[in-house]
Amino acid sequence: MTIPSKDRKEWNDLLNGTLNVPLKNFFFQMKITQARTQIQKGTLSIDTAIDDLFNLCNKFNKAKNMDHDMESVFGKDFEEPKINITTNSANPIIADIKLEKEPTSPNLYDSLKIERELLFYKKSLEDKEKKIQEKNSLIIKLQEEVILLKKKNQILYDGLQEIEAVKATKDNVEEPIQEKKRWSFFNFSNK
Repeated sequence: MTIPSKDRKEWNDLLNGTLNVPLKNFFFQMKITQARTQIQKGTLSIDTAIDDLFNLCNKFNKAKNMDHDMESVFGKDFEEPKINITTNSANPIIADIKLEKEPTSPNLYDSLKIERELLFYKKSLEDKEKKIQEKNSLIIKLQEEVILLKKKNQILYDGLQEIEAVKATKDNVEEPIQEKKRWSFFNFSNK
């Protein structure tokens, strides 16, 4: 796998944060994050950071998920076109230079950029939808708890009403009994 040249705009976009794509290779992610931090602090220039990233990618070009990350950053046709040089046998100084691949058109680059943006928006919408669902489930749980609290409140209120009713009847019943006991007590004491 050949790594795209350091002159490509995506290296710069990747380091200044304008190009945020999901990466799978841990060391590539770590190096980008470290370079971004150092660039923001002013301890590392973008050109040096691009050189470091380029060297890392060349060193580990066969590493796991490196081809996926290169494709995510630079598009499907990220490999530089190979050049075939054929010499003219009559005049060996004149050479025909042919590209094996057609260079990517600006329209393809724009469409890839738009596709990445759409994927980013789709992901953010999915995240927002998930948060809304979590909030809705929390609201439903709170509503269920409010209903249970209202039922418990009603049970307590009904219980208090019954206690008051029993207390009122008990007071009415106890007064005559106490009077009889007093009279019966006096009756005993008189005898």
